[in-house]
Amino acid sequence: MIDFEEEEFHGLPCYGKVVCWIDYLMIDEKHQGKGYGKLAFEKLVEDIEKTALGITEYAMIRYSLDNDVAKKIYSSFGFEELFTLEDGCYALKHLKEM
Repeated sequence: MIDFEEEEFHGLPCYGKVVCWIDYLMIDEKHQGKGYGKLAFEKLVEDIEKTALGITEYAMIRYSLDNDVAKKIYSSFGFEELFTLEDGCYALKHLKEM
C-alpha cells in the first residue's frame, strides 16, 4: 500500500492531483497471448479518459517487475515508469491538461 502523504512522494507529478488507480488487470493464462489484454486495457483507458467525471488527471497502474509483457502494453498506451518498490513497478499516464 502506498501512502502518497509520505514526504518522499511529494515530488511525484501526480502528487495532490486526482489519480485513477487501476488496481489489477489480469487475463487467464489459457487466454494470454491472444491480444485480449491489450484490447481490455485499451477499453479501460478509453473509459477512464471519457467517464472520469472530467476531473481525473492521471491514471496509475502497478505491475510485477518481471512482467515485460505488461510493461510493453502499458507503455504502448503512454504509461511511463514512475518508480519501483519491492512489490512492483508503478507506471503513470497524464490524461489531460486541467
